[in-house]
Amino acid sequence: MRIALMLGLVAMLSMTVQSQKPIVSGYLGKTNYGMVKFNTGLRVEHPEKWKKNTEVSSDYFTGVGFKSEFEMVYGHIFSNRFIVEGIAGLNTTSIDLNNMRSAFSYSFPSGFRSEYFNYFGYPKITDVYGGINTKFYRRKKGALAPIGVYYGLGLNFHTYTVHLNNITAQIRDYNLDQIIATQMNYGEFSYNLVELSGSFGATSALTDYLLLDVGFSVGWVFSGSNYYENEIPEESGFDSGLLEMLQLYQIGKLKIGLAYLF
Repeated sequence: MRIALMLGLVAMLSMTVQSQKPIVSGYLGKTNYGMVKFNTGLRVEHPEKWKKNTEVSSDYFTGVGFKSEFEMVYGHIFSNRFIVEGIAGLNTTSIDLNNMRSAFSYSFPSGFRSEYFNYFGYPKITDVYGGINTKFYRRKKGALAPIGVYYGLGLNFHTYTVHLNNITAQIRDYNLDQIIATQMNYGEFSYNLVELSGSFGATSALTDYLLLDVGFSVGWVFSGSNYYENEIPEESGFDSGLLEMLQLYQIGKLKIGLAYLF
């Protein structure tokens, strides 16, 4: 009799615990996925591809470019409405120094200072980042994670490394009263930024194992702790100008991802 009562109690407790756990259907029983994602969008005033001084003229960049971020994503389905993703990303971009309001200065042995202008070359900027993203699937839209319409919130930590080499610029030599060209080679400088983003999109099944994820994100970056590790010598305004450019970079991006369920 006691054994029957104990078994009945265990069964009741088990049913209670199961009723309190979130329902996780996943997709055909699969609750994890790995994804490769490409993020893009329009850029104006600044190029996406960096170039050496021998590959570009001093004309201002007035064309339109496209952003090119690549991400690796691991996602876990916690419930029919909620997914958490871990993200690692890499991007290579650039900036047109002719369109910056910053000023790089050159000091002559005589003590005169002259500002660079007419830059030849676009500096290489590498972005290594990682973070977390959450997805909330719309019950009213009939979504069942990971399939359907979702809204997302994300937090990423970026380290941008600016390679200020392979750049040539002109300066005015006041002693000779003429304009000369000289090589700029300041080296590499790193900047740490935090990105907050919101997104919306939809996922659909291509096969029993493959998902297509298409969405759009709106983000904003701000300087984190130790925004820059060391200052660029004889420069004014580049740090704030770079931050402004990167804030514009994150404002809008189209995201296309291919996920494998397991």
